[in-house]
Amino acid sequence: MALGDAQGMFEQLGASAGIASDQTVQTYASNIIRAGLALTGLVLLCLIIYGGALWMTSGGVDKKVTQAKTIIGRAIIGFAIVMTSYAITTFVIESLTSI
Repeated sequence: MALGDAQGMFEQLGASAGIASDQTVQTYASNIIRAGLALTGLVLLCLIIYGGALWMTSGGVDKKVTQAKTIIGRAIIGFAIVMTSYAITTFVIESLTSI
């Protein structure tokens, strides 16, 4: 089944339910993906803030400082992965919607 066939079926289903829309399947998918990436970015920002707060309140205890550095480092790596995913997703979505 082609993507266009699926879009036609969704349009028919929406029209029969009385909620017809001019948005395409690609638009729905891109909105869901972008919202997921934004939520992931927000979680990573919270982890960075948590790691910083843990570091600041560690009182020089090596175990807490190491834990805070680990949290911050992994959150930064995760943020880089999310930004790369966002760039790839944006490129693919733009390519699909221009077809």
